[in-house]
Amino acid sequence: MKHIFRLTIKEIASKRLFYLGLVFTLMYLGLIALGEYYAARDMSQGPVSSMMVTVCYQFMCLGWYISTLMIGTLCIALASGSLSREIESGTILGLASRPLGRGSILIGKFTAYLSVMVLYSVILLLAISLISSYYFKMPLETLSMIKGIGIFIMYPMVLLALTFFLFGQLEYYGGRGNMFYAPHRGHYRRLYRAGGCNYAE
Repeated sequence: MKHIFRLTIKEIASKRLFYLGLVFTLMYLGLIALGEYYAARDMSQGPVSSMMVTVCYQFMCLGWYISTLMIGTLCIALASGSLSREIESGTILGLASRPLGRGSILIGKFTAYLSVMVLYSVILLLAISLISSYYFKMPLETLSMIKGIGIFIMYPMVLLALTFFLFGQLEYYGGRGNMFYAPHRGHYRRLYRAGGCNYAE
């Protein structure tokens, strides 16, 4: 499974969609920083400076809320159809170079995608929180941040699990480019089905 995990990480890093998501993320953080800069500057010079704590947390909550859309979109876009594309192109043969079960491949790929999305989510949420704390000069509560991020990362976990399950079912019942495993003499015999023809090793 470690072999599958490493190859899937390389696969994710080679996707243009992943880097496009990073570019949009940087633009998003830039817009948040710009908006909070002007909001904090105007409030610090006016009679509403006592409301800066409330506005700071409102900006932070808004940033986290919009982040769910970005994280969800990136999760689905990266993970959906990942197996079908590899099976149709034949690159799955490199992943299945050892006698592994279908479950091992799915778990390895799911763990790789989950690790990337959890790391992305944590960095994004910390960046939003630090931007708000910097411009509004408000300290962050470490324990509250850990609890909030810990609850928040359950979102990409559930979304990735549903994506892998739903698209895995569609690929299995679709009848094209499917791969499954059948026990054979104490090992696993790889069976490939494409275009109505079965190929076995």
